[in-house]
Amino acid sequence: MIENMPALTGSPKQIEWANRIRTKMWAEAIERMAVCSKAKPEAMRLVREQMWKMYQDNTRAEYWIDNHRDHKGSSYFQPAAELVLKTHPELLGR
Repeated sequence: MIENMPALTGSPKQIEWANRIRTKMWAEAIERMAVCSKAKPEAMRLVREQMWKMYQDNTRAEYWIDNHRDHKGSSYFQPAAELVLKTHPELLGR
């Protein structure tokens, strides 16, 4: 899926560095999702889709470089999961 992300804008050096950061953060987010193995598959599918949208919305290389120390993959997982559960409370299984 990472290979399908939109191209980044910036200098060639920035783009190369930001792509490494973005790839690592995506892997961390997916790893975090694996920990949630008890979650309903539909919930995890929606969380992944929401994370993907968040990644697609940030196409400036500068964004990834400036924020990589503050944001780990889980920083995309958490808001995506919260949004999915807020908009699909039936997935809580309660």
